[in-house]
Amino acid sequence: MADISSGLHDRLKKTSAISQLGRGFDIGELNDYSHEISLYLLLKVFRREINNNQNRSKNDLIEMTGNIINEMKLDASLEQIKSLSFLEEIADIGNVEIYYAGDIDPSGFLIYYSLKKKYSDYNIQLFNDFYKEMLKRGGRGYNIKTNQNKNKFVLETILQDFKENEEINVRKKINYLWKNNLRIPQEVITYEVLESELS
Repeated sequence: MADISSGLHDRLKKTSAISQLGRGFDIGELNDYSHEISLYLLLKVFRREINNNQNRSKNDLIEMTGNIINEMKLDASLEQIKSLSFLEEIADIGNVEIYYAGDIDPSGFLIYYSLKKKYSDYNIQLFNDFYKEMLKRGGRGYNIKTNQNKNKFVLETILQDFKENEEINVRKKINYLWKNNLRIPQEVITYEVLESELS
């Protein structure tokens, strides 16, 4: 179990870059809000992505940023808004690893499967250590109360991502949850867990 926790700790250190999101801008009186605005914009773009909303052009980003600033009841010039709508320039997406984490259930796995299929040129992987920690903290799982589409190809893809010999128990547990209509929500990894793993 110590290996699982240390693996999660190492991976979470890599995500600490998120805490720097929006830092380093000189946008006048908005400097104190740049992190929150940038994070909110990132979440809005991600929501559009998983809903297959194609409105993610540079102008869309500028419009979304303006809306965020209005929702926060802040004032900003067009130049300040343009400075914050930078997401398309964050990274060369083809040369980064993208780690996916979601609920352990057919719907959560289907999102991963769909993203991996749609963006096969990108290096999208399950955040394995996060899932191991979820399995450790999720007990025997919770009943699935809604109808979820169980696609055997989705399950096979997930199990292949846990193909190493030492992960046989992970595969067994995921199979058990799948077959028994049980789930583990990602919320079992609380803010306090993340904070303790990062400190």
